[in-house]
Amino acid sequence: MVKTGYRIVSGWVSRAELYANGYNLKDLPMQPDMVRGRRWVQPSNIASIVRPAKLVDTPLGTRFAHGGLTFTWPLQGLSPNMVKYIQTAFFDFFNTSPTKFINMQYSNKITVQTFNRATGDWETYHTYARLGDFSSEAQPVAGGYNEWNVFFTVVSEAPLGADLTPAISVSGNVYENVEFDVDITINNAGDAATFAGNELTFPIPTNTELVSVSAPSGTIEYSADGGATYSSTPPSPLSLTTDVRISGFSNIAASGSLSTFTFTLQPTATGSVVVSATATTSEDVDTTNDTQSININVLSFSPIAYSPSLWLEGDSEVYNDFGSSLLASNGNTIDRWVDQSGNGNDFTASGVTAPTYLVPAVNGHNGVVFDGVDDFMDAVSAIAPELSNDFSIYIVIDATTGFESPNAETIIDNNYQLAHKANTGALDSVGVYDGSAWHTVAQAASGVQILGYSANSASQTVTIYRDSSTLGSANPVTLSQSVAVARIGDSSGGGSNFAGTILEVAAYPRELTASEHTQLISHLKTKYNMP
Repeated sequence: MVKTGYRIVSGWVSRAELYANGYNLKDLPMQPDMVRGRRWVQPSNIASIVRPAKLVDTPLGTRFAHGGLTFTWPLQGLSPNMVKYIQTAFFDFFNTSPTKFINMQYSNKITVQTFNRATGDWETYHTYARLGDFSSEAQPVAGGYNEWNVFFTVVSEAPLGADLTPAISVSGNVYENVEFDVDITINNAGDAATFAGNELTFPIPTNTELVSVSAPSGTIEYSADGGATYSSTPPSPLSLTTDVRISGFSNIAASGSLSTFTFTLQPTATGSVVVSATATTSEDVDTTNDTQSININVLSFSPIAYSPSLWLEGDSEVYNDFGSSLLASNGNTIDRWVDQSGNGNDFTASGVTAPTYLVPAVNGHNGVVFDGVDDFMDAVSAIAPELSNDFSIYIVIDATTGFESPNAETIIDNNYQLAHKANTGALDSVGVYDGSAWHTVAQAASGVQILGYSANSASQTVTIYRDSSTLGSANPVTLSQSVAVARIGDSSGGGSNFAGTILEVAAYPRELTASEHTQLISHLKTKYNMP
């Protein structure tokens, strides 16, 4: 909400000024008190003087305006939109016979008081004044000379500062090397308050970890109450070398709100970044701006950034007991591997089928070793329905570590299986198994691998990735099949065990975008020191 307050502006206008503007009023007597310069509005401030010669319809009735003078003066530098009302306008007439004063063109409440020297009374009229330059007409009455001083007091309701409401918001966590959006919304509330002369400023962030900033193309809009819309086009691309300023709201004369303005930042390192925004109101106010800031903690990127349904990490919560009370040590058998996504999709094993914990396995990171004979782990429940349609799965393995088997597979089995078929422990092909036959996509190299599998239900297509490469696509299965309990280390039917180390598994309930896929692969390659 915009804070508002009152600002008083006063001024004088006199016959002498009309004369100075070229009107021959020298036949009117000059009163001594009319030459006090401090009382005058300077002649140049009189916007117009006209001599109407027609009948004028006014709130006081139809008046014959011939011979009268209509003069208009600006409200002492106030924007017309910032006028709350004309509080007390005193018209002091020096004449020898009664004079009536006529008010014209009003739509906002004012009080006008006129003094009639003939009767010695103040005459008060109530009408409505428009938002704009104050315009009045005086009509002389036959039988005497007329001249006048006009004293007016303008009460202006103007923003004493524009509030950013809400100030700045960021959706979700912020990770290094991942673009994120910062949203800013402005609300301007009040009775005929003005957001005049305003601009939004986004200062340079407090450190240089933000290496890129961009804004959506097109315009941002301020929607005023009553239906009016005002637009401004932000610079694009935005720059980190200078303050970003967005202006163009100088004509807003009502309460309203700025549609959420979103700009995008991309940090390259972890740390704390302060981003701020300033709304500046520059016209006739005492408090000119409101600045709001948000402290953004940039976190180290992890697969959790894209909201996985499942995330198993060899470094996190690997237990050698089913009750998850004893963290595994090197060489321990694994009874529970806890899902780090928060969805409770833990994997468990027991007895001779339990794999073994390896500390460290690859580049200082731990892994779970499957013997290629009978080791496997099952999810405690089906991962459906999240993985029943579009999804993406990523597995980091080392197929040359641990035991060997002439026919080994790594499986996430939900009726359409991601499998890495191996000979003598070295990964040599990647394919999809549909429960009855293999659909080999491409040959794969040996060593530490990041293997990805995405499914698109609309095209009924699966795509296989290895590291940064797309190995190929196929249409091996109908992706609308129901989902079985997921298994790693063997197929759901058994008999095709994997020999090697699984370091990490991440599964998402959607097909990741190209940029998300690239970011995740880059993160995993860096983590496991892969070329």
